[in-house]
Amino acid sequence: MASDDRFPLPTKKYRWYVLFFHALTLGSLAGALAWILWNARHDLGWPQIVASVLLLAQMGIYIGLMIFGRQWPLPRNRLLLYFAVNLAIWLIEYWLLPEVYWIVFAYLGQMFGLLPARFAIFATLFVSAILFASSAGWGAAAGWAAKELQGLEQIKGIGGHPNVVTLFDIWWINGYLVTRWELGEMSLEARLLQCFGQSIPAIPRDELLVYMRDAADGIDFLNREQGIYHRDIKPENVLLFHRRVKLADLGLAKFAGASTASHTGSGTLGYIPPEGYEDHLLSPTIDVYSLAATYLRLRTGNHPFGDPRNPVQLIQRQVAGRPVLKGLDRDEKKVVAPALAARPKRSSWRSIHTRA
Repeated sequence: MASDDRFPLPTKKYRWYVLFFHALTLGSLAGALAWILWNARHDLGWPQIVASVLLLAQMGIYIGLMIFGRQWPLPRNRLLLYFAVNLAIWLIEYWLLPEVYWIVFAYLGQMFGLLPARFAIFATLFVSAILFASSAGWGAAAGWAAKELQGLEQIKGIGGHPNVVTLFDIWWINGYLVTRWELGEMSLEARLLQCFGQSIPAIPRDELLVYMRDAADGIDFLNREQGIYHRDIKPENVLLFHRRVKLADLGLAKFAGASTASHTGSGTLGYIPPEGYEDHLLSPTIDVYSLAATYLRLRTGNHPFGDPRNPVQLIQRQVAGRPVLKGLDRDEKKVVAPALAARPKRSSWRSIHTRA
């Protein structure tokens, strides 16, 4: 069989080898492009657009250089440049959309056929190190981001409840998770400060109870119907919409299936229950505790467990179950104090505020 020293295989076999990699490479790039566009068909963001343009560029480079190029085989320096450019493009694509990592294997296969083994082995080790680091080293952050993204996608799908802020969009921008939510008029903390500015010590009770009923409806919807814990209910995260309120900032939300699992301890001092600090466990009534603390803050103008600038004393008061109840009426104290007790058997907020 005829052979040519310029090729690693006999000429006839090499032609079939080249045709195989034409189909493999272009098929991989086209498949990745189709996958991106299909999955983003309802919400095409800039990462998908940039990755699609890069994939089209890679296809153009391959067709122009490998199929319709005037010189074949290519000199080694041009082949090295070709692979270096495509690996650099792949790194950008992988950073934007890690799900398309697999297209790199088509290039690694080409390298083993077109370059001396030492170059292909070096590139394979380089790519393997990148993939290993993303799943191990910075993979912890990537894993956290993937879980947050999954949770946010599910939260995005439950939009439309009158007492839960709607999540419209989710993007990755320069390694940061960016979200776009429904915009409220102001938070209840801002409404409290507005009262201070009018020489009113707190939000009036009748007004506040309307807000708390709305928030309770939002909590019941998340906890009971969706199996989600908000985990960061506080005055700043309850927003006003035309004299009614919605729960906002579900970025820390966790699904009830993880109720006995360890969590990150995220939350706000004075609003997350003490067992959250001690055991990093999710209590089934974590949002009830937080809403009771929110009511106390907005009804009295005081922080629920004292000055947050003194976290040690604040946590001590929480563990001891000694909220700052000054400013509450007697009937309110009978409801709020048990809800903020240390390790109480808390009922739902619905039952709490109906007794008030």
